[in-house]
Amino acid sequence: MPKPSIYGVNSRESGIYMIKNINDGKLYVGSAKRLVERISNHKYHLKRNKHHSIHLQNAWNKYGENVFIFGVICVVDDLTQLKIIEQSYIDKYRAYDAKYGYNICPMANNNLGSKHRRGVTDKSLRMSGMGNNFYGKKHSEESKYYIGLNNHIRKLTPIQIDEIKKMWSLNLYSQERLAEMFGVTQPHISKIINNKRRKLDNYVPTP
Repeated sequence: MPKPSIYGVNSRESGIYMIKNINDGKLYVGSAKRLVERISNHKYHLKRNKHHSIHLQNAWNKYGENVFIFGVICVVDDLTQLKIIEQSYIDKYRAYDAKYGYNICPMANNNLGSKHRRGVTDKSLRMSGMGNNFYGKKHSEESKYYIGLNNHIRKLTPIQIDEIKKMWSLNLYSQERLAEMFGVTQPHISKIINNKRRKLDNYVPTP
């Protein structure tokens, strides 16, 4: 029998949790199959300045961790209802509104139980040359140009990029506002929304 945690639930229980700023009452609302583990992950990333919610991370950096409390809103036994219940609390507390909360996206995401892409665990082997089709080759000047143009997107995580697309599809934020929230420029947001890469115009290779 799993022992209760400081959050009043055991390590195997699922449900809805929140991260609350006790100074202004702003909330981050989320759901998890394993509440204790998920909350611990939030703390881990916040302390290392790597949280996917830039709004929450900025507040954490500004006010300090002592201003935030972590807690369980409710336990959910039926996992098929987890996202539905999460959405009800996001709506209830308006956690997606910057005036009231820290959720980047107004919709409960659907990456429950998602897995890393195949091959990620073999990165060290690929980088050493084994299984790396590009091993021993060099980028052309044209390729380097493209890489340079697109490097700015790589500092956003896949989750953040998905959130940008979702928020834009709901017509709640302008590209300028999204750029401000995610710490990039408006053209960068436009690239993500349109799934484009800038074309190379009048490119002349360096001899």
